[in-house]
Parts: sequence; C-alpha cells; structure tokens
Amino acid sequence: MRRALTLVVLAVAVAFGACAQGTTNGFSVTPPGGWEDRTDTAETRTRGEFEVVYAGTPVDGLASTITVSRIAVPKGGGARTSATAARAAVLDTFRAAAPTPLAPATLDGARGFGFDYRAGDKRARYLTVEHRGELYAATLEAAPTAYDRGMQVFDAFLRSWKWDKPAT
Repeated sequence: MRRALTLVVLAVAVAFGACAQGTTNGFSVTPPGGWEDRTDTAETRTRGEFEVVYAGTPVDGLASTITVSRIAVPKGGGARTSATAARAAVLDTFRAAAPTPLAPATLDGARGFGFDYRAGDKRARYLTVEHRGELYAATLEAAPTAYDRGMQVFDAFLRSWKWDKPAT
C-alpha cells in the first residue's frame, strides 16, 4: 500500500514534468523529532526523487511518513492543477479514498491547495504549493490511530518551513 501511494505522488510528478534535480532544494525545515530520514530508502524503492522523506515510529504496524517532492511548474499549470490531478490519482488508486474537497493552503507565504483522504489502511493529508516556478508537494500518511499525532508533527514541520528566497 505504501508503494501504491508513493507511485500516486510520482505519477503526478511525471504527469507534470521531471522531478527537480540539484544540490539545493530551495527551502529548509526542522526535521520531526524522533523521526528517521528515509529519503535514500524511498528513492531506491521507488526509483523516484524526493526532497525529504521522514518516518516515525510504527503504530499498529504502520510508520507515519512525511514526504516532500518537487517538480517544475508545467506550462499552463500550477498548484490548483497539481492538487486536482493528485486528487484524481488518489481516487483512481484507492476506491475508498473519500478525498475532501480542495482547500486553500499556504506554506511560508506560498499559496496552494490541499486535501485529506484514505489510502488503504492509512489516513493522509496532501498539500501542494507553487513557489518560484516549482511545485512542492508535502504529504503525511499515518495509521488511523496515529493520524491526530501525525498531524501535530506535520503541522509543526510545515510551520518550520522557510524558503531560501521569499515567495513572489
């Protein structure tokens, strides 16, 4: 199931262009306390690229995860288009996803959209924002019994987010 959701995130990235490459990712965050950096493991398993992937302690056999990916903004696209495509991909992948409607969101001043959904045996929140010609997608996945705590960690993670250059 984890692989299926990762593939949904990557499918959205592929639909809008290749994942960004380079040594700088354009932002800094405070890693969640007690969570492990699993970026290399996620990239190896999916053959994709992530800015960061953090995993918490498993609850009910499932580790909560926070992932961040980045792609170039496609011509004629943006945060709303990306979030709409991600929501459609979730519906195509998970029959019982029950995604919420898109809701406006901001990340250190950059505007975007997010939604919540069910991913098999996990609950998830997806957020995408546009910043300086790139789309950043941040996702939390957690077991239902760990979701509220995961959201606290995710919210703190997002509040710690600082762009290297201000939003335009």
